[in-house]
Amino acid sequence: MIRCSQKYNAEVYALNYRIKEYEQKFAEVQNRISFVEGDREVEVLHRLLDGDSMRAIGKHMSVSSTTIFRVRNNILNQMMK
Repeated sequence: MIRCSQKYNAEVYALNYRIKEYEQKFAEVQNRISFVEGDREVEVLHRLLDGDSMRAIGKHMSVSSTTIFRVRNNILNQMMK
C-alpha cells in the first residue's frame, strides 16, 4: 500500500513540476508578445497559443504550412530581440 502511495505522490509531483514549467514558459511568451510585429505574425502566434497545428493555421490563412513555419521562425526571432 505504501508503494502505491509513494508512486502516486511521485507522479503528482512530476505532473505539478511540468505544469509549473509550462506556466513559466507561457509567462515568458506573454512578456515578449509586444515584440511581435506584423498582422500575419500576430495571427499565427495567437493560433499557435490556441493549440492549432501548422497545417490548420496554413489552411485557415490559405498559405502553405511551410510559410507558417517561416512565420513562426520570424516570431521567435522577434521575441528573442
